[in-house]
Amino acid sequence: MDKDEIKKGTQIRTTEDAGRDDWVAENRMNIKWGVLGTVLRHSNSHGLCFLVLHTDGTEAWYDADEVEVIEDILEQQESQSTSTKWPENAWNLKIIRADNGYIVVGTWDSDMERAEVITETVDDELPVDDPDKIAMYNLLHEIIDYFGMAGSKYDEYRLSVTFEKRSQ
Repeated sequence: MDKDEIKKGTQIRTTEDAGRDDWVAENRMNIKWGVLGTVLRHSNSHGLCFLVLHTDGTEAWYDADEVEVIEDILEQQESQSTSTKWPENAWNLKIIRADNGYIVVGTWDSDMERAEVITETVDDELPVDDPDKIAMYNLLHEIIDYFGMAGSKYDEYRLSVTFEKRSQ
């Protein structure tokens, strides 16, 4: 996708500093590299740039050269893949790591492949506050659901993901 085609709501990943030094101090404080986000709007008054909503709720402006569209990342990885094609009846899931979560690509309830963005969504009921552990917890739940292994409340045994505190 051409950068000038990026619209509001597009899922992106920030890349690295392109050397732009004219951002205001507040924007510089909110810039995060290698994280997932959603485009809120664009501006072209001083070159193409995008206002991105990070998954932690903060916002920052990024130069067009500092963002990658998630769809483009997936297409690039697919074209570079040299692995054997899976049989049609195989289940498969692709997981791509980002600094603040994961991109999970698979075929959910249809024949259309799509990507889900899994991040460290805050949950007051979880006993930890480590964003990496919370993102992994959410990813493992997504994988269990994807493969239909969660079970029901009537099953004698159910698969679960829990946090275990080290015994003293």
